[in-house]
Formats: sequence, structure tokens, C-alpha cells
Amino acid sequence: METIVIVGASLAGTRAAQTLRAEGYDGRIILVGEESEMPYDRPPLSKQFLLGDWAREDIALLTPKEVESLKLEFRLGVRATGLDREHKRLLLGVDGDLSYDGLIITTGARPRSLPGLDPHQEGVHVIRTMGDAQRLAEDLRNGQTLGIIGGGFLGSEVASAARRMGVAVTMLERDPEPMAAILGTRVGRVLADIQRQHGVDVRTESMVRKVVVGSVNGVPSVQVINDDETRLEFDNVLLSIGAAPNTEWLADSDVLIDNGVVCDDKLFVSDSIVTAGDVARINHPLQGFQRRIEHWTNAVQLGEVAAANLLAGRRKARSFRSVPYVWSDQFGSRIEIIGSPRGDDRVELLGSEAKDNKRLFVYFRDGAPSALVGINARSWMLGVRRRITDVAELNLAFVENLEKEISDNQAAA
Repeated sequence: METIVIVGASLAGTRAAQTLRAEGYDGRIILVGEESEMPYDRPPLSKQFLLGDWAREDIALLTPKEVESLKLEFRLGVRATGLDREHKRLLLGVDGDLSYDGLIITTGARPRSLPGLDPHQEGVHVIRTMGDAQRLAEDLRNGQTLGIIGGGFLGSEVASAARRMGVAVTMLERDPEPMAAILGTRVGRVLADIQRQHGVDVRTESMVRKVVVGSVNGVPSVQVINDDETRLEFDNVLLSIGAAPNTEWLADSDVLIDNGVVCDDKLFVSDSIVTAGDVARINHPLQGFQRRIEHWTNAVQLGEVAAANLLAGRRKARSFRSVPYVWSDQFGSRIEIIGSPRGDDRVELLGSEAKDNKRLFVYFRDGAPSALVGINARSWMLGVRRRITDVAELNLAFVENLEKEISDNQAAA
């Protein structure tokens, strides 16, 4: 292959480019990105960058020296508009086309909004880009109240940062507890308690019907209206209700799209196309069905495997079997997930309740472990991650040994 084009200057795209060079590829690598910024890390946008603790250079994924050594070509501020698979051309609208021998799709996802609502109008926010975070930070400095629609990790991290900035925060969650659909009500209640302890007004089973932007006495305000006609007014509102994959540009291609770019377990879309990151819908052996995983570690691992497999070719490529890992830092606590929990899984606490709020939960589905969830349990979770490198290793024997280790450790403390 003489030219490999990576469409999506994301974490997955950047890691794919680094892997191509690490694997010995010496051809052209062209990285296409819709944003005009050089690739940057997104998790700090809702934390350190939002608070002003980190600057642009702190979240850059590549230093100027790395860009030079990797010999990358960038087409930034350019949006992909289509794909001609027959002639192997990436269509860029008014910015022309790019020919490729291999294509890596890492276009990521964008925040969902409510029907008919412009998420970029005054007082309304989403957070995905550096510009989003800068705009939100400025409005939080000038406002006193923030309503967050959605109680997932992103919304909770912004709530944590906003409370540090002295902003009054109300979280509106449609489920019985935050993240109940993924973590269940037992662990969701723990997360809600952490937020309430830090002054967040957590309102569960709150179904938002619409958001209205207006003004009160000449001061801009945002009104949130629930299904029961309850009305709440805020200086600013953050929408944190999930993400939609960026696949519209592939609508006229024959690439299979179904809530993401559908690929096999080796990340191939076709012999010359692979995909990675938030946009990839992979048939993962732990889940037993296809799904997208929108988290940092997944983007890194998929980017690496996709690039290596593209070079190796379909016959020699390896399956993606890494155990999903997710973390979130909020209100001084770290929440970590290993595996793929669901809200209807059976949940058990390993060991006993620790005085320092250190907890480790195991999730079971159909009698087998599906996930481990740690709250302020960094050392335990680090040990688990070091020992589990394949989905097959998350089994009953592993959980039984882990429970014994934790119980012995707590007894000796």
C-alpha cells in the first residue's frame, strides 16, 4: 500500500497512525479531520480543561516533534462527504478527493440533542470539542445555575467541575438512578449519593420534554419543561444524553451502517477498509452482539488493532478480544468499569463495605461474570487489568480468587 488515509483526526485515528509507523509502514499517511485543531485528547474537556487547569498544549495528542518523526500529512478543517469504494476515493466536497490504498474510518460520534433544539444557541451546551468546552467554561464563569440533562459519566464530570466553580447544579435523570440502564440501581444509587454529598440536586425519573431559550427581566435564561409540566429555569443547560455516530457521509456508499460502521471482529469493513473508535460497531465476543463502545481505552486499542490488521491483511489479522475498560473521575472519586455491565445483571459486592468508600462490585449475566465495577478501588482494579487481557479470562474462577484476596486484605487491615 502506497497511501493510507485516516478519516477522523481523533484519538483512534492518531493511535492508528502511530501504529502504522511502529509496524514498519513507510508509505504516505494522510489524516483528515473536520476540526481545524491538531488532534487532542477529549476526556480532559469535561474536567481539567473545563476548569482551566490545563491548556491546549496539555491535551495535544502529538507534539510537533512527533508529527515530524511520524511524517504525517494533515487535511484539517475538512469534512468527508462521501466514499467511492470502487475507485478507492474519499470524497471531500469542495476540498477535492483523496485516493487511498487503505482507509481507516475513525470519524467518532457527536452529542445527541433534543428534537428541534439547537445545542449551540445561547445558554444551551453540549461538550465534545475544545470549542464546546471553552464556551461552556465561559458561561459557567458568568452564570450561577446549571441544569444537566442526563446522568451519565460526562454529565457527572461536568457537574463536578461546575460545583468546584461555585455553580449550583441540578441533574435531571430519566432513570430511577444515574446510569441505572448500565450499572443497575444499586450502583447507580451510590453514584447519586456521591453527587448529592457534593451539593448536586439529583432528580431521578425526570423526563425532559423540551428546552426553551428566553430571558427573564432581560437576562438570558433556559427553561426545562418535563413531561409532567414541571418547569425549571437555569442560566445554562448541558445536554448529556448520549452520542450519535458520524456516519452520514457514508449514506450513499455500500458500507453497512447500523448505529455505527459495522465491522467484523477484526475491524474490517472490506479488504481495504477498517474502522475504530466511537464510530465502530464491532461484534465483540464478551457482549455476544454488536455494539459501539464510546470510551478512551477502547479508542486506543481499536486504533492499534485496526492499523495492524490493515497492514497484515484479512487472513493474518487478529480478532479484537480486549476486555472493555472505562473510567470516570468525579467529585474526588474514581469510578472504573472492566467488562460490559447491563442494568439487569445481578450485582454483588466483593468483600465488605470499606470505611474509605472503597467498593468493588461484580456483575453476573446468565450465571457468568460480565463486569467488575470499582469505586475508589484503583489498586484492586489495576491488579485486575494486569491479569485480564482476554475476555475469556473474566470467569468464575477469577472472581472467586479475587473475592478471597479482597476479603483477606480487608481482614488484615
